[in-house]
Amino acid sequence: MSITVKKPFNTTLQRFKEGDQVPADADLSPHTIESLKAGGFIAVPATKAKG
Repeated sequence: MSITVKKPFNTTLQRFKEGDQVPADADLSPHTIESLKAGGFIAVPATKAKG
């Protein structure tokens, strides 16, 4: 899963700027992927259903 930053934000350990890719193992605390997505800070691609 490739997560792209849409708006800059800071975490406890690092800063992300627009266009950055968020590594799968990144510590996003105090945020969650859900809160960042809801706030428009990240874009998470839709998953394709297998079938």
